[in-house]
Amino acid sequence: MSVIVIGDASIDHLIRLERLPAPGEELFAETALTTPGGAGANVAAHLAHLGHRVDLIARVGQDPAGRLLLEHLSALGLRLDHVQQDPKHPTTASWILIAGGERTMITAEGANRFLAELSEAVLVEAELIIISAYSLLGASRGPTLQLLHKALQRGLPVLADLGGGAVRNLGSQLLHDLRGISYLLLNEAEYQALGQEPLDIWRQRYQIQGLLLKRGARGALLVDDQGSTPIDAVPVEQVLDPTGAGDAFTAAFAHGLLAGWEPLRAARAAARAGARLTQSLGGQGHLLSPFDLVD
Repeated sequence: MSVIVIGDASIDHLIRLERLPAPGEELFAETALTTPGGAGANVAAHLAHLGHRVDLIARVGQDPAGRLLLEHLSALGLRLDHVQQDPKHPTTASWILIAGGERTMITAEGANRFLAELSEAVLVEAELIIISAYSLLGASRGPTLQLLHKALQRGLPVLADLGGGAVRNLGSQLLHDLRGISYLLLNEAEYQALGQEPLDIWRQRYQIQGLLLKRGARGALLVDDQGSTPIDAVPVEQVLDPTGAGDAFTAAFAHGLLAGWEPLRAARAAARAGARLTQSLGGQGHLLSPFDLVD
């Protein structure tokens, strides 16, 4: 059995600064590095490191960046049979400025927005489908929705994680797209952008088993048929880089569900994982281990 992750794979260029520059100003970086990233690839990398068999569905360019990503992900043990290589569009890249524990990001979307048709055969051995909502943008939208509907028809559990760019582009259409999934994860900025209706109304209207609201330093909120349960934040002395903390949260929650944990236990482990990632640079600067998920 395997976990199917549908989402972005990208190259991230991280620049850590004391503060963001004013218009026209030049500053010197405290740290600058290039790392593998992308919401889908980050989640997949964590799950593979936690011992799961993972199939990544993504699209990279036929370029040096794409080859670098494939080599890196293969070395982590991911199955890459369904990672497409685009002869026309470059590998997606992001430039991330980190200052004061917050990040600012610019992304050149590239090949990730051009997923071609996806074979239903990938679902044969699947035990869980994880979808990054960025895969519902651009030309990737049609193939991703088709595979999502086939997964739901098969009765497979589906977990989806929203993203700021997807919310800005699709708005509440995302909630309609994801009707009937098992769990929906989102952060407070995304929740605000979608209108802040009570989450239990969303749960009932869109027939979602549970929602998990990521609230950063205020922890999280799990909303399911047991009601609304706050998840305590895990304190950290200083946030080095928030990049990928949400992806680690998603991966840890999925890991808990796959291990047969109750959703509340899985959500608490997810909060610990998200906090741990803020202590390293890059979305894959630290890959989760079971020790990161316990008190």
